[in-house]
Amino acid sequence: MKAKPIIVASALLVIGGACLYAFQAPTVTISPAMPSTIYVNSTTTVTITAHITDSLVIPNGVNLVQTNPLTGSETVVGSLNANGQTFTIRFQPVTTAPILFSYQVSAAFRGLLQRSLSLPITVAVAPLGVVLPPDPGPAGLQILAGIDSDGDGVRDDEQRWIGITYHSSAKTRAALTQAAIALEHEVVGAASSYQPLSNAIDCMNFTLMTGPADVSGGANALKTYVALRTLVLNTPARANAFFQANSQFGSGVRVSTPYSQKAAKCTINPSQFPN
Repeated sequence: MKAKPIIVASALLVIGGACLYAFQAPTVTISPAMPSTIYVNSTTTVTITAHITDSLVIPNGVNLVQTNPLTGSETVVGSLNANGQTFTIRFQPVTTAPILFSYQVSAAFRGLLQRSLSLPITVAVAPLGVVLPPDPGPAGLQILAGIDSDGDGVRDDEQRWIGITYHSSAKTRAALTQAAIALEHEVVGAASSYQPLSNAIDCMNFTLMTGPADVSGGANALKTYVALRTLVLNTPARANAFFQANSQFGSGVRVSTPYSQKAAKCTINPSQFPN
């Protein structure tokens, strides 16, 4: 009987005379953009810096990639300039409308077929007068609670997404803020029941629907909630904590709230906003 070959993950694979490292890819560390918030119709230079300590990095093979977290599409913005272990790029995002850009640094290494990617950072293009917290960058992914620099109960990355994505509707921002706080409480173990999140979902439905028969508005509310929840649960640890907390509330029957009563579930009265 022939012995089956054993593949050792940490071994070096030799192909065509080149050594291909089979162990963990080298790390690319990225810092938050400076500045991480710019404004529409302005010409602002943004600086993004990465640090790569691995000596096998190819200096002219380090690129800034603009990514779309929803579609997975990638666009190369340009190459970073090397100065020792520090790599920098300066560029001017061009847009006439509010948007939240997501960026990662992609680096090539000698002897490696696969490039290494940094964690993502964001650059917000905000309407004039809108104040957003700075992008927490990779540091915001390190602990369950993330970074909430203004202490409003919403992580800075969530606040930036809500503020830019729904910049034209104060009602929607208020409803999503309520939902983000409820989701966060479940993630960090501060929720004692499912009710706060249920109330927040009812508030979102009321805010994004024009009436009980508004099927498209209901579908939009569900889509918006799923997008928000995906952002809140953006690490395996956060997703696990949320679903563990949610499972402890039981699987009892939850009665649907009539549309006429959904507004009462909002922590901030939607009628006080003009839009």
